[in-house]
Amino acid sequence: MRPARALLAGGMGSLAVIAGIVFAQRLVLPLAVLRLDEREPAVAAVALLGAAALGFVRARAADRLARVVRLNLLELYLGPFERGPVPSLPSAEVVTARLATALPLLVSWAVDGVAVVLAATAAVPAVAALLAYALGPGVLVPLGIAGIVGAAVTMASASRVEAAWTAAWDRSRALFAALSSGYEGAVDLRAHGRAGAFAAGLRAEVRAWSAAEGRARVTSTVSTWGAFGATLAVGAGILAASGGALAPRGDLYRTSLLVLTAIPTLQTLVGGVANLLAARDEIAATGRQLALAAEATVEEADEPLDATAEIRLDAIGYAYPARGGDAPTPALDGVTLALAPRESLVIVGPNGAGKTTLLHVLLGVVRPDRGRVTVGGREARLDNRRFRARVAYLSQRPYELPEGSVADNLRALDPGVDEARLVTALGTVGLLGVLRARATSDAGVLALPYAALSRGQARRVMLARALLRDADLLVLDEPEAHLDAASVAELGEILRAVARERRVVAAVHDRGLAAFADRVIELS
Repeated sequence: MRPARALLAGGMGSLAVIAGIVFAQRLVLPLAVLRLDEREPAVAAVALLGAAALGFVRARAADRLARVVRLNLLELYLGPFERGPVPSLPSAEVVTARLATALPLLVSWAVDGVAVVLAATAAVPAVAALLAYALGPGVLVPLGIAGIVGAAVTMASASRVEAAWTAAWDRSRALFAALSSGYEGAVDLRAHGRAGAFAAGLRAEVRAWSAAEGRARVTSTVSTWGAFGATLAVGAGILAASGGALAPRGDLYRTSLLVLTAIPTLQTLVGGVANLLAARDEIAATGRQLALAAEATVEEADEPLDATAEIRLDAIGYAYPARGGDAPTPALDGVTLALAPRESLVIVGPNGAGKTTLLHVLLGVVRPDRGRVTVGGREARLDNRRFRARVAYLSQRPYELPEGSVADNLRALDPGVDEARLVTALGTVGLLGVLRARATSDAGVLALPYAALSRGQARRVMLARALLRDADLLVLDEPEAHLDAASVAELGEILRAVARERRVVAAVHDRGLAAFADRVIELS
């Protein structure tokens, strides 16, 4: 129940509107037939038109409820993203695939499952009572048997419908994964003459996706109309076999018509239950994500913290959490360090030695399993807004806006930076002159598409963005990545100049960049 409450929070009003309208619409058909039987066609017409008009209100309420469910589900992922430990976050690919599947299923669960089942649970006995009053209790026999048969057909086909749609969604994910890989490796594909084969493969994936989705739609249609047909056939068959015994006054036509109007109500209930069952795995996954979100509710600290003060690491140990049944992965063990006030540091070591993890510990993004990190005697926590305000960070995989301009990416973390400072930062990292060859003005440089830059140029833009921040502590993770030898030498000069004004802590592969640092430590 907790996952359901979390998903529906803030949407109960819309849920009630949908349920109320579905209930009214299911009741209108038998009432309209009764009015026609009483020679009151105008009343029947008004009732049917009213039910049709309520369909528009239902659509608006369904849209609001869908929006609430989407936002609530997204919030369960954003909580750990904003406040949880970074190493515990799933990969972008996993989150994208998870939400791509969960969002449509859970919206259908709420709009066409929960709301409809609530309405139909009340509508079925109401319609049955109406028919029993109008035709006598005997009419409930064919109605009940027909409903059971329709439900059985729906449940029997539910697994096939679910499997068909799962296959279609798997095809869509495969297409987008292949597309992403192809564009990332476009140069390799072109250089080896495989671009045409890759494009042909993508076209085949689109056809396969379309075919899988087509099969899913056919399966759904067969399931829906098969259940409806079975319900209709059984109900009509029982009435016919009774020879009029179940029809008051021998009026088999009138009885059949009223029973037929009740069948959609039964199908509404069965369809709603089917939607609930189809989403059961996603509800379970939502429960697990809810538990993760509940663990990421740390309040932000607001304590004075001087990023230029002494930094002390006392016997730090950390292992990355276990994933998929694997054992935790050790990253740091017994790291001890005392960095004097304003002292800069370079961390060197081979891949996998824990350089990036140590930076994360220094930033407070990762809480060590053992030991303690202090800055000026206080615990280092990135959720301390005063510490965070004085820190700038360049990661190995920075936040980028591939479809944006150079200016968009420079402002991505500090939107209020003026144009003059952007230009100055590009000049500081030695990129302004290079880009001016492709633009007629500074404004033109800032307007250049970020995606048109080389990887080395993009890396310099990210460094410029870090330098734009009015930070006392600059933390850099492999700033030389994607730079050529000349650019790395230029980066060394830049870091020496920056370190004269700010504290710099950098993890590097190229030991030649360590010249700016007061201290160098090596991890192994």
